[in-house]
Amino acid sequence: MNLAPFSVPARRKTLVVLGAGASHGSRFAGARCRGPRPPLDLGFFSELQRASSAKPIEELLQFVRKQFGPSTTLSMEEFFSQVEYTNRFIQTLSVDRGPKVRRYQRALAWFYESLPLLFREAIGERSCRYHEALARSLQTDDVVMSFNYDCLIDRALKEAAGNNWDPENMGYGYPVSEGGEAWKGESRGQQPKRSITLLKPHGSMNWRITNGTLALDHDPYEAATADGRIIPPTWFKALI
Repeated sequence: MNLAPFSVPARRKTLVVLGAGASHGSRFAGARCRGPRPPLDLGFFSELQRASSAKPIEELLQFVRKQFGPSTTLSMEEFFSQVEYTNRFIQTLSVDRGPKVRRYQRALAWFYESLPLLFREAIGERSCRYHEALARSLQTDDVVMSFNYDCLIDRALKEAAGNNWDPENMGYGYPVSEGGEAWKGESRGQQPKRSITLLKPHGSMNWRITNGTLALDHDPYEAATADGRIIPPTWFKALI
């Protein structure tokens, strides 16, 4: 990575870590943004309230108000951990599944269905010049670790990293079985033997994992649900 902007004269192998703030602070999501912004953990339900009306979002917000009260300070991790734990507890004890019991399972489904709807409105097909500047400075021995579900850094690598980024050359650290061309930039000149590595330990909205390989979707936010694509913020970290 070229570290000259940080007063480091020599280029060196670099690990870049991106948390939720990297997406929340993207170039297009400034104070004048009228719709929802890419959410932080603590501001997830506040951003969800700013999104356009859709049944999963309305149902999820109604559940949260009844279960946790009207405050919007509930974090995504608090919500998912409590609801997922309660639902798992009910399943383990084989509690009679009446309407009151099933609401926890429905709430989890609404959460997964709300994520792509929120990202579609907050990000859609937008690019961020900050992400692109980062992608442009990376070399093939550099690694980006993103804890975000969205695909802002994926798009930036496609649009600005040139031949240094190749999802079909273990760019994600996994073999790609299909859809790699959709996330690969325009190839020019000789192709490097290696690619910038993008690691997303919490999953990604453009992923479908099957038998240890990745299938990549061209339109990540058009998915009906994020279930099976992400590892949600909960104490139970099951592999997807």
